[in-house]
Amino acid sequence: DAQESRGLGDVYKRQVEGVLLSIAVGSLYRHQHEEIRVARINAHTDSLCNLYNRRAFMDNLWHNQLPINKKQRYIMVIADIDNLKGNNDKLGHDSGDQLIIYTAQRLKEVLDESMVFRLGGDEFALIYRTPHVGFDAEVRDLHLRFEQLHQQVKDKWPTSGISYGVSVFNNEDDLPAAVRKADANMYNMKASKAEH
Repeated sequence: DAQESRGLGDVYKRQVEGVLLSIAVGSLYRHQHEEIRVARINAHTDSLCNLYNRRAFMDNLWHNQLPINKKQRYIMVIADIDNLKGNNDKLGHDSGDQLIIYTAQRLKEVLDESMVFRLGGDEFALIYRTPHVGFDAEVRDLHLRFEQLHQQVKDKWPTSGISYGVSVFNNEDDLPAAVRKADANMYNMKASKAEH
């Protein structure tokens, strides 16, 4: 009886150890899964502005991760802060960081349904989904919003502002061309400001 009792005790002990081991493995798995999730978020987030970063932009562009619906049109905007270097030289890099953060926050407000990315330094990209109906009005409204944003930045940092370029696309194949066109349009705006 004593030997049988010890045998049953060993069985229960092994069962309890098995349950505890199972709980520990499950907890470890959940912890690692959470660490991977956080690492993915951090890998695609700009730490200064808490926007998507260049890696997220490139992943969306080149790996077809954008939820493109060919029945809709999309607007690509490349935006750049005017004279960030001059601002940094005159007021210091802390002021420059505040200018970048302020611009990022305003960009998130410019388009309610946009994806906003900080590509690096003072350059940003926005991808905005619009309906076919009323598209021209949407584009005009977008220009008005960016003019207001430019003025808001200029009011706080008089030597700065925003230059931007716009292009339109409606499928993944057009994305690289849309980026190039928006970028060229942004540099044209910057050049025309420099002439005046």
